[in-house]
Amino acid sequence: MSQRIGWRWIFYVLTIGAGFVALGTFIFLRETNPVIILERKAKKLRKETGNQHLRSALESPVTGRELLMLSLKRPFKLLFVSPIVLSLSVLMGINYAYLYLCFTTFPIVFQEVYHFSEGISGLAYLGLGMGSMIGLAIIGKYSDPIVVKMTEKNGVRKPEYRLPLMFFANLAIPIGLFWYGWSADAHTHWYSLQICKTLTSLGLSRSLDRAYFLPVCWALLCLLRRILSMRFRFTRRRLWPRILSCVH
Repeated sequence: MSQRIGWRWIFYVLTIGAGFVALGTFIFLRETNPVIILERKAKKLRKETGNQHLRSALESPVTGRELLMLSLKRPFKLLFVSPIVLSLSVLMGINYAYLYLCFTTFPIVFQEVYHFSEGISGLAYLGLGMGSMIGLAIIGKYSDPIVVKMTEKNGVRKPEYRLPLMFFANLAIPIGLFWYGWSADAHTHWYSLQICKTLTSLGLSRSLDRAYFLPVCWALLCLLRRILSMRFRFTRRRLWPRILSCVH
């Protein structure tokens, strides 16, 4: 698309697609949060009966301002108080920082080394999509059965039972990255790079199981991931001469 009609149309298409998805969300999706549902029901009953003392059983006495401040402080408190949250946040941030750093090498490797056109080189990202879908299928099939089996064995259900698949997923990441670097340096067939990118994406997509974390912890993980990823992408400028010396 960028080769034929310009790079701006990439953002146009993404914006149009996101707009349709957002519109469909507002039209077809229904509220499932019990707090919101009961609050709406209580509000409707107050209006119908005139009884202003009717309140939701899940109504919180916390004001909106207090809730906002609590929501802003809680992630950072968990980050510095809980070692597991800190360590996994750093792990996830580094993993995705390497992924975004690899993104910057795709045009160089596939256009400079394999002489793909600008349009065809965009297909290099298919391996990442395939890895993500395979990882989703694997964790969907095996994650819950592993938790059930370990719960039956130990008599108690723990979030840590989600960790076995995460171990193998994180092991796949360095394997895929080294494979990608060595294959590009040796100028092997481009299909080899697709396989290693699929392996890397499979590991990244399952390197952390969202079911293992509270929503506030997951939000913190995503925040740290974005910060580290942005920082790594800025450092790519220092890596350009070394990358170019390897591919020429």
